[in-house]
This record gives sequence, structure tokens and C-alpha cells, in this order.
Amino acid sequence: MENTSKAIIIDSENKKVYERDILAEITENKTLSLLQGIVGGFIEAVAVGDTETLWVNEEGLLVNENYFFSIDGQTLAGNGVITGDKDGHTIGTKLTVEDIEKRVVFLGKMAIN
Repeated sequence: MENTSKAIIIDSENKKVYERDILAEITENKTLSLLQGIVGGFIEAVAVGDTETLWVNEEGLLVNENYFFSIDGQTLAGNGVITGDKDGHTIGTKLTVEDIEKRVVFLGKMAIN
């Protein structure tokens, strides 16, 4: 049975990729604040598949130092959250932790000039 309530978290500081059940946390009014809380600020969407979105902190490059990761060769600052999308609504992802671990490289903490 497909789990449609999960998100995949990319924790760049702790160099971990893990699953988080988001069904109870996502509602029409709370999705934005939930995603912002995980990434630590305003969110920006990055496509990671036809129906999957990676949410990152859009101001991650504006802080003096941050932890970085790359996915599919694209370097991003801070943490990430992968969710699915259905008709413009955030839903659980179909991807697995193992899928994402193969695509992510943790780059550590770097100063931003």
C-alpha cells in the first residue's frame, strides 16, 4: 500500500535523510508554516521529479554561514523537504529515503561571501 502521508527531510547539518509522517500536520492553512519551520524560513520550490517538489529556504544563501547539500548536481543551502503534488495541493511523496540518499551529497558548512 502506498504511503501518501510522508515527506522526506534532508537535514544538511546532521547529514541525514529521513522520512516524516506529515498527514496529521498538513492542512489547508498549516502547510506553509509547516514547511517554513522545517527549512527555517521562506520557502522556494525545486522540482525533483514530475510530481515531487523539494522545498528549501529561499534565503539560505543570504546568511553568513550555512550547511549545504546537492541533489542531482544542484547545490542548495540549508535543509530540504520533499513532498508530492496533486492538482496543486501538497501531498505525501512517492519517493523513498533510499531514492534520495542516492541523489544527495552533503557538502558541510561553508561561509558565504
